Amino acid sequence: MLTAITRGVSETLAHGELTFRDRAPIDIALARRQHAAYEAALIALGVRIDQLPAENAYPDAVFVEDVAMVLDEIAIVTAPGAASRRGETESIARAVGKYRPVQHLSPPATLDGGDVIVYGDRVAIGARGATASSEAADAVLTVDRLDRLGDRDDQPDDQHATAPQ
Repeated sequence: MLTAITRGVSETLAHGELTFRDRAPIDIALARRQHAAYEAALIALGVRIDQLPAENAYPDAVFVEDVAMVLDEIAIVTAPGAASRRGETESIARAVGKYRPVQHLSPPATLDGGDVIVYGDRVAIGARGATASSEAADAVLTVDRLDRLGDRDDQPDDQHATAPQ
């Protein structure tokens, strides 16, 4: 059975990192309803949910995919480029550690999970503002040691690798 690790929406979501958009009001109640619908859709697909509590100290913590790159063989806990997100990694490491061996990237390395795409036995890591190019190369070397093929691809600063083009 597939497992998805999710985290509740924090009261402080409106104060999260914002780099390439103007700040706009966030309806926390609506965000929580949308997040509950997302979890319900996963459950309807047969996915088991491992829900972590919201972390008000870390407004962006709901975006769990940013702080861990999870492969079949290992979970690589990232070192987020935004200093305000680095405290999220401890609880994510504990959560993914229930399912995979865990390896940590350490500063000055930075990697944002939104810059990672896994397809078949290949792992592509986009290098942009949140993921430093040399550290993306280090992560590529890590996945290469797992007998996967790692690729690095430079991305525009305002775009996750997983964002629609």
